[in-house]
Amino acid sequence: MQLQRIRRRQFKAIHSTLGSVYTWVDVSDILKKHRSEEIYYHTDHHWTTLGAYYGYQALSKSMKLDTSKTSDMKPYAVTNAFNGTLASTSGYETGYEEPIYIYAPDNLKNATEAVVNNVNEKKKTATLYDTSKLKGKDKYALFLGGNYPILDIKTTADSTGRLLIIKDSYANSLIPFLIPYYREIVVVDPRYYYDDIEKVMKKDNITSVLFLYNGNTFVKDNSISGCYRMIRLNKYLSEAGVCSRREADRLIESGVVTVDGKSAVPGMKVEDGQEVCVGKKRIKSKTKKTVLAVYKPLGLFAQKNKREKKNIIRFLNYPLRVTYAGRLDKDSEGLLIMTNDGDLINGMMRARFSHEKEYKVTVNKEITPEFIEKNESRSTYQRQGEEPGCGDQAV
Repeated sequence: MQLQRIRRRQFKAIHSTLGSVYTWVDVSDILKKHRSEEIYYHTDHHWTTLGAYYGYQALSKSMKLDTSKTSDMKPYAVTNAFNGTLASTSGYETGYEEPIYIYAPDNLKNATEAVVNNVNEKKKTATLYDTSKLKGKDKYALFLGGNYPILDIKTTADSTGRLLIIKDSYANSLIPFLIPYYREIVVVDPRYYYDDIEKVMKKDNITSVLFLYNGNTFVKDNSISGCYRMIRLNKYLSEAGVCSRREADRLIESGVVTVDGKSAVPGMKVEDGQEVCVGKKRIKSKTKKTVLAVYKPLGLFAQKNKREKKNIIRFLNYPLRVTYAGRLDKDSEGLLIMTNDGDLINGMMRARFSHEKEYKVTVNKEITPEFIEKNESRSTYQRQGEEPGCGDQAV
């Protein structure tokens, strides 16, 4: 309940910050009405296609979409063997299998055709569903083939509208419901897309923009801020050298942070020109990024615990506040990247970016097949769990 109250405050703050230029669509009311139905997977953090359908219904009212265009769509199970990320992360219900549904018109002759262009991989396909993903572990990647920086979907819809969707993975199962309404839908995932979105809008003559997000991701994902030239307040304080993002959240919660003379709230976003204060001290943005290549010797901790005397921060004693992008254990040595660029740190440490690391290891026992098998199973479990270091990487 406490988390829900915090989220409501954050959403209210974001809504207030965005102003009337944006239309805010909260689908929680319609989801609550259908809470007894299978609107979320048991083993995965995503909503089911039924949940996405109810989300689409709420969205259609706000966007004034004619729902008769999807009235004959029916659910069809494409697999009954889905076991998602919640199960693999927690270790519970790992043997539980559940279905994944897609919605399609009763009469396929009435279906709006679509061609999906994966711009970065230079691949085109005439379907919104990649059924090859059903053979792998991440079966949710059936929808749009997974997450990519940018997809360009052209349709045969009787429309001149061109929609830009800025989204996270929750949008993947909802997008098929929007196909009948737009001649073109450009899908951008800012977690992986680093080019200028404004150029995309001009090039593709975009007529409407839709931010389509899970609420938790929308609050936490700093990559979204680049889409509308604002930055989360905790990131602003961090990049100004005040403290870490986590510590900034605590300051904001305590009420000592103000923006333009008013008390700040969690989740708030700011832009250049606004007056940000911690107590009576005005905080000025530092846009200069610092990146250091540091050799960490044996015996030092790569952590920010001030009580630990032998840590890399004290060892470096750099005049600007920097932290590590990746960690090395006390008994290891090698290259560390130290920086004040939070986006760089997140990009390097998040498991979803699949950066490979190579280690040279010396062992004190013979390496046997049993030893290899035991450690392979342990590393597999870790890969299926939460991303390592997530709690320490935010700056």
